[in-house]
Amino acid sequence: MRGAVNPFVEEGLRAYFSHAVILRTYVVLVALLGALLFFWWPRGPVASSLFPTGGPRTFTVVAMGWLAGLAWLSARYGAEDYSSGSFIRLKEYVTLTPVAIGTVVAGKLAFAILHTLFLLALGAPFALASLAVSGVPAVDAARALLVVGAAAVACRMLGLFLLIVLDERSLLRDLAMIAAGLAFIPASMALFPAANPVSAILSLGGASEHPAAVPVLGAALPFYLFSVIMSLLAAIVCAAAVCASLAVVRKARHGGSG
Repeated sequence: MRGAVNPFVEEGLRAYFSHAVILRTYVVLVALLGALLFFWWPRGPVASSLFPTGGPRTFTVVAMGWLAGLAWLSARYGAEDYSSGSFIRLKEYVTLTPVAIGTVVAGKLAFAILHTLFLLALGAPFALASLAVSGVPAVDAARALLVVGAAAVACRMLGLFLLIVLDERSLLRDLAMIAAGLAFIPASMALFPAANPVSAILSLGGASEHPAAVPVLGAALPFYLFSVIMSLLAAIVCAAAVCASLAVVRKARHGGSG
């Protein structure tokens, strides 16, 4: 490492703001949110047909698009799908250097958080623009930012875990990501809605039929806060799984060469 800066943070800053394919994903995210905002604006053609008697849930639609887009991109960022060959191969790094595995994963997690903040900044103007026409208070934009950001970090660490486990099998990684989403979203919505970021977004936009809070240890936590907590716990679990997987790789390589 140079100085006190984790090499994986430096690596991320260099690649994620210079790699052409990654830069295009930012444009795609902005274009998606812009299209949702346009078509679900009260005077938009889609909004007029879907909500003939009442105002459209513009905020809900934009926030859901923000969540879905960032979750998918973050999982693929974590799995390094958009930047093959631009990053240090973690399996090689942990077997060829004496650096602690915790330091490696901490660097990946730190950059994931920093990069997620940048992605949230790209989407925030669209969420803010949708508030007034949706009759949603401004504080809900900040709450949505927390929900989307925490979910994105969790998805990013899941993508990193799949990269370690499935290595270069990109098709299997994508299928695993899709399967995880298809299994988690409907199951959690049916069994425990408060754990689902989709439920949190719906509660913020006033589109949910569920209560807006869940009892936890005698206190009532709003859906958005409970969702953030669960997403952060999921990120920690995925980070721990990455640590464990890399430890197995290091032990196997060193044991085989010993």
